[in-house]
Amino acid sequence: MGNQATALRPEALTDLEDSTSLSAEEIRRFYKEFMKDCPSGRMTMSLDDFQKVYARIFPEGDAKKFASHVFKHLDGDASGRIDFREFIQAISVQMKGSTEQKLQWVFDLYDLDGTGFIEKNELLEMVNSQYRLKGSTISPDENMTPDQIVDYILEKADDNKDEKLSRDEFTKGAMQSRTIQRLLSGTLEATRSPFKS
Repeated sequence: MGNQATALRPEALTDLEDSTSLSAEEIRRFYKEFMKDCPSGRMTMSLDDFQKVYARIFPEGDAKKFASHVFKHLDGDASGRIDFREFIQAISVQMKGSTEQKLQWVFDLYDLDGTGFIEKNELLEMVNSQYRLKGSTISPDENMTPDQIVDYILEKADDNKDEKLSRDEFTKGAMQSRTIQRLLSGTLEATRSPFKS
């Protein structure tokens, strides 16, 4: 990855078209935006660079923690840098993925320790980081605290009442509750906003 990159090679573009739901034109636009935020001129972004992008988009809030969680999720190979492939695959799911794919993506983001469950403390961490990111409530029509949102989600989705959500519980709860859908929609919007094409 350490090579200087000014244009996307044709074979890389074809490969990305085949592995995402994005058109060549969309990939090129995102590549251009991604490279603007890569001061080294390399096709990778560090955590620090990533947090700076979020801080510019959300100047009223504290973007550091939320950006760190998104960065860790995007950094699929745990290299400490996000490469363009990791980035564009996530954007593809967020923009053009099915509801199921989007829910899977958010589930994996919220499952901070990678156990296959979203535990209450992980859910609270993600809700809190999203609140701090925006500097206010998650949704203007909801005057719930992060603790109240977490309790609500667990009440609606935690079928076996073990204070953690399996992938199935999470998906089912999200499909049945408009409040949970708004939260998850806000999460997807926040993860995508710095990179809108």
